[in-house]
Amino acid sequence: MRHGKKGKNIPEQRKANRELFEKICMPLSDRMEFIRPDQDLGTGITAVKGFGHSPGHMCYSI
Repeated sequence: MRHGKKGKNIPEQRKANRELFEKICMPLSDRMEFIRPDQDLGTGITAVKGFGHSPGHMCYSI
């Protein structure tokens, strides 16, 4: 889980987000699966790149 790795250079304004992610998401990491852009989720929903928000951000095409 790439986003769960501790970073050394987290800006001060992002530390609360990191702590919240670690508290909520990390305990569920064995039940999560990251998806790729353009991946068909098998239900008529496709993940698409969501440029402009943040690196790795995705949107979904229904």
